[in-house]
Amino acid sequence: MRTFRIVALAVASALIGALITFVVMRRATKDEEKPQATETAAQRVTTENGEAVVTIDAATAERSHLAVAPLAVVRRRDQVTAYATALDVRDLVDARNQLAAARAQAEQARARLAAADAELARLRALHADNHNVSDKVLQEAEANERAERANADAAAASMRAAASGVQQKWGAAVGAAFDANAPWIDDLIANRKVLVQVVAPSQPPRAIDLQTADGAVAATFVSQAVRSDPRIQGRSWLYFAPAGAIVPGMSVTASTGGGAAQKGAIVPHDAVVWTGGRAWVYVERAPNRFARVAVDATAPIGDGYFVATLAPGTRVVVSGAQQLLSEEAKPKVEE
Repeated sequence: MRTFRIVALAVASALIGALITFVVMRRATKDEEKPQATETAAQRVTTENGEAVVTIDAATAERSHLAVAPLAVVRRRDQVTAYATALDVRDLVDARNQLAAARAQAEQARARLAAADAELARLRALHADNHNVSDKVLQEAEANERAERANADAAAASMRAAASGVQQKWGAAVGAAFDANAPWIDDLIANRKVLVQVVAPSQPPRAIDLQTADGAVAATFVSQAVRSDPRIQGRSWLYFAPAGAIVPGMSVTASTGGGAAQKGAIVPHDAVVWTGGRAWVYVERAPNRFARVAVDATAPIGDGYFVATLAPGTRVVVSGAQQLLSEEAKPKVEE
């Protein structure tokens, strides 16, 4: 019995020793693995020359559907911008009504004058033919003819006043188009088009773009404005543009061109990521090594942005850039 107890105690001691050895070795193994994980995390995202550089393996790149492509070269002319305001043309409606009334009066006056002229000619012939009508009748016809002529002159003056009022406020080109019933004047009155006043030191091109919340709207030159914008002093120019995105009273920006030519590259929309209130792209520095570089994404062109700070041919991530940003944001020390 004594021998059995000694053997059992020895076996129990051996088991306890083995368990302690296993626990110690396991803990040592974990302690060895932790620096390796930390080292891997530290190697994944580094800072080189002030740039955040993300290094990933080929398997991660494939899972993220990462694609890299060289930037296309493009030449772009800087757009010169100007202040523009859509004008209220309600007074053209009043002038159109005034002109229509004056034309109707003029037409009636001309008809009455023609009748008075014919009557006067008939009475003069009768008076000359042995005084078949009295002098009084002839004198009355002459007075009536003079009155109708005066009425016709007054109606013509009313027509000219309506047209000249438009010309004084809007300029000769708009006044002439108004007087000639040009179709685009009808479009202005019917709110199918808007008249826009552009402030610029020199005459912009005949075709410009007006920048609105819905995108660019094409505008066509009309004439130089005869009045300046009271808010911004300077020479002004009139353009008409389609209504809808622009309404009377709205202030917009006009892109008038004429700037210096620049050579740069087109950065696709999908290549741009946003963080910290700025736009960035990932540039390939070496296979599976990508540096995050800030870009100016304020000049849209085609399917991307015009960037002058990246040389054409620079290889950037065009698919999977957001995954790289997420990879960069992961904790650098993994538990």
